[in-house]
Amino acid sequence: MKRFATIIILILIYSCSQRDIPSVLKSNLDQFEVSVNDTVKYDFKIAPENVAVTKMAIQHEPFQYGEKYISKNPSLESWFKKRGIKYTSDMNEILWRALHKKLNNKSINFKELKNVIKERYRIIRIKNDSIRIRKINEEHLYYRKIEKPYLSKFIEKQTVLGYLTPGFIYINNENGYGYSTSYVKYIAKIIQRNDYELKVELLKLAQTENGVLKNLTEGDTITTHTGDVFLIP
Repeated sequence: MKRFATIIILILIYSCSQRDIPSVLKSNLDQFEVSVNDTVKYDFKIAPENVAVTKMAIQHEPFQYGEKYISKNPSLESWFKKRGIKYTSDMNEILWRALHKKLNNKSINFKELKNVIKERYRIIRIKNDSIRIRKINEEHLYYRKIEKPYLSKFIEKQTVLGYLTPGFIYINNENGYGYSTSYVKYIAKIIQRNDYELKVELLKLAQTENGVLKNLTEGDTITTHTGDVFLIP
């Protein structure tokens, strides 16, 4: 009897935790999850929510999953706008925050997600610079604290997924400098980490559109950033 009562309570708790997820967001969240690369999803899941969302918010092509998904689903964009979310960047953040909670089996409440956005704009509008700067500094210190366990996973010999950026100059310990002519997917092995900076050895490079990489080959060592690569499970 006690076991039956426990099951009922758990079902009620789950139902209440899911009640604040609008059906439109829930259905789109399921589809959005499928669109995300498995390695990216793994890295995103194990990072603290604020760290994970910030990392995805600054990603360039071809990792702009949120923006791409929203642009292909105008009904979702319209749904957001009707609820006071005007900018694609804010829609993107809510989508990622909801996905992070889903992947980590946490309750999703749309009002709470919306309030995160509202609070940020409130801080931006604060006229007293000293108050604003203090709040930003407090958030920065908190951010650094919660990301330490995540950064500790970027250890020697850990493999990562990344993309070489078109036209970006890469420091190469062997041949000086090199750059890619288009976005080039790569798998690399971490050699060293210094705070956020990583030195990685290129293990595998995908073929570029025109087949040209200037002075970069598999086996070369380049410098990158923890925010630009994804941990491979």
